[in-house]
Amino acid sequence: MRRKLSVFSMIAGHSLGKLLWILLLLPAANGIMFYYSLEEQYRALYRLLDKPAFTAVFAVAFGAVSVILCGALRDRGGRQNNFLDRLQISYRAIYWNQVFYNTLCYFLLFAVEAMSLLGLAFWNRCLFPESGNHQSLMLDCYQTSILHVFFPLSDWLGWTALILLLLGLGICTAAFPAKQRRGKRSITSFIMCIAALLYVHMQVLSHALFPDGKIIILVSGVLISLVAAGGVLSWEVTEDG
Repeated sequence: MRRKLSVFSMIAGHSLGKLLWILLLLPAANGIMFYYSLEEQYRALYRLLDKPAFTAVFAVAFGAVSVILCGALRDRGGRQNNFLDRLQISYRAIYWNQVFYNTLCYFLLFAVEAMSLLGLAFWNRCLFPESGNHQSLMLDCYQTSILHVFFPLSDWLGWTALILLLLGLGICTAAFPAKQRRGKRSITSFIMCIAALLYVHMQVLSHALFPDGKIIILVSGVLISLVAAGGVLSWEVTEDG
C-alpha cells in the first residue's frame, strides 16, 4: 500500500501545484470577462455566457491541465524508471493509479467550471432581480448552453456523457506517459482531448439539448478509451508472457 501511495504522491508532486493555480485562475478569468462584458442588453444570461469567449477560456484551462497531466511520470533520463522499478510495482498498477488521479483532476476542473458558471448566474440575478423568479436557476441551466453542458440537471444523457468523458480523459492521458516510459508514443490522449473540446463546442452551438453530440461522444469516447487502455495493458501482458 505504501508503495502505491509513493507512486500517487509522485504524480501529485509533479502536477498538483500547477493544477491548483489553474483551478483558481479559471473562475477568476470567467468573473473578469463577465464583469467587463456585462451591459444592460445582457441581463438575459444566455446572451452573455454563450459568447465564444467563455468557451475559449475553458478550452485554455482544459488544454493546460491536459498538458500537465500528460507530462507526469514521463521518462527523464531513466532515473524515474529506475525508481519505479525499485518500488516493484507493475506498470499496470502504475497506470491505473495515474488513471484515477487524472480522472479526479478532470472532475475538479469540470466541477470548478460548473460552480463558476452557477456563481455568474447568481451574480446576474443579483444585478437584475426583476429578470428572475423562483425557477431562475432551472431556467438559466436550460437556456444557457454552456451552463447546461457542465450542469445538465435532469438531463440523464448529459450526465452520462460527462461521466464517461471524464473517465475517457483519465484513461487516455494516463496512457501517454505510460507508453513514453517505454519509448513508445500514444496519440489517443490528443484524440480524446480534441473530442472533449469538440463536444463542449458542439453542445454550446446546439443549445446542449439535442442528443446527437452526447451520443457521438459516448460511442467515440468508449472506443478511444478501449484503444488507449488496451495498448498499455496488452503490451505489459506480452512482455511478461
